[in-house]
Amino acid sequence: MNGTVSRTCTFDSVKRTRTILLVLALLGFLIMMVLAIVLPLLAGSRRPRIAEAEDAMAHFIAGVQQYRTEYGTLPARDSTNILKALFGDNPRKIPFLLVPSRSLNAKGEWLDPWGTPYEFRLSSTNSISVKSAGKNKIFGDKDDIVTERPLR
Repeated sequence: MNGTVSRTCTFDSVKRTRTILLVLALLGFLIMMVLAIVLPLLAGSRRPRIAEAEDAMAHFIAGVQQYRTEYGTLPARDSTNILKALFGDNPRKIPFLLVPSRSLNAKGEWLDPWGTPYEFRLSSTNSISVKSAGKNKIFGDKDDIVTERPLR
């Protein structure tokens, strides 16, 4: 009888060990799944602002191209008048660019996702450049976001 009890205790301890290992394996799997979802979100937290800036720049360029198609010329050369023309202060009152009012500062400058005014340059007839200073808000360094396109 002593031998039977001993086997039962051993069987119960093996069963308990297997159960603990199974629970630990499931817990590990669950943690890996959560990390697989959360880590890309944490690592990419900077990316949405860059994508927002790139998207805004693409809309600006499209607006300038539409303006040129409509009027046969580019809007005024300085930033304030370019924006005014694209926002609808033009001969036919056509808005070529719509931006939320929260994206404009008190001077009417269009702000990037970090709160710095975009820089835009229109060459005489063949290209357009839009620049964001990026996260550090300083133009001319490696975190700038620049979009340059030839005008159609």
